[in-house]
Amino acid sequence: MNYNLLIVDDSQDVGRLLELILTRAGYNVVLAEDGREVMKLIKERLPDLVLLDIMLPHMDGYEVCSLIHQEHPSIPVLMLSSLDSQMDMRRSLEVGACEHISKPFDRTLLLAAVARHLEDHATE
Repeated sequence: MNYNLLIVDDSQDVGRLLELILTRAGYNVVLAEDGREVMKLIKERLPDLVLLDIMLPHMDGYEVCSLIHQEHPSIPVLMLSSLDSQMDMRRSLEVGACEHISKPFDRTLLLAAVARHLEDHATE
């Protein structure tokens, strides 16, 4: 199956790196840089999974994740952030994220997490 992923990061460098890693792994990728853009893109085409930074302009990732979870609870959201305290990780899960991955991330572990959550989602 050809999965569609939405990457949300206000850093263009991080966004392009994630896009490169994930497209090479065979995923279709769309990039967004802020929360408002995310909600617009999701209305246009539901992604199979969202990779979401926490520190974003306009709406932070927690707020965006909460909105996604309320409107589309079946879409897995992976928080990907340099905010990596236990409190940040717990808050990510509380707002509906499936997992919190710390930056800098390991490419192999990131790809494994994406594949795992897509498989979990496909079997629901």
